[in-house]
Amino acid sequence: GVGDKITLPLAPLVAVYGVAVPQLSGRGLGHTGGTLDKLESIPGWQANLSNERTMEILGSTGAVICAAGSGLAPADKKLYALRDVTSTVEAIPLIASSIMSKKIAEGTGSLVLDVKVGSGAFMKDSERARELAETMVALGMDAGVRTSALLTNMNTPLGLAVGNAIEVKESVEVLAGGGPADVVELTVELA
Repeated sequence: GVGDKITLPLAPLVAVYGVAVPQLSGRGLGHTGGTLDKLESIPGWQANLSNERTMEILGSTGAVICAAGSGLAPADKKLYALRDVTSTVEAIPLIASSIMSKKIAEGTGSLVLDVKVGSGAFMKDSERARELAETMVALGMDAGVRTSALLTNMNTPLGLAVGNAIEVKESVEVLAGGGPADVVELTVELA
């Protein structure tokens, strides 16, 4: 995926510095678990929030991670389903449209994208990953969002945990000052 594992420690880390971090996230596709799937391993956590509740949490905590509500990015759910059932999970226009529809709907002023490349990513080679990154950056800039992207290595798994609940646990360890060095390094770089 594009940054699912790093989103968990990244949003609260950036929010600590007074930057509002609205994060409309998605479900897993293919072999990756999505951010929402990971967070749903926390008892009581809810992905679906009203726009009003999303803004309330963002205002009180500085960060919110949730599903795109029907009023924010309604096309995203349809794009996800389309990609899944038509075996077009790796189609760059559909990936870029899905991701950027959520990011632009967030009302973000600036955006840094983590585009994975390598054997464990949707984009196996750097040329396709660069094309995806450039497409998303262009979409963001066209919508008035200062957008940049990093291409990050996914030839080896990031961190030590694999699985929704234990990846959340690993993210909490990173926020507490520990965790695997590669997760800490990438989280800080993106922040």
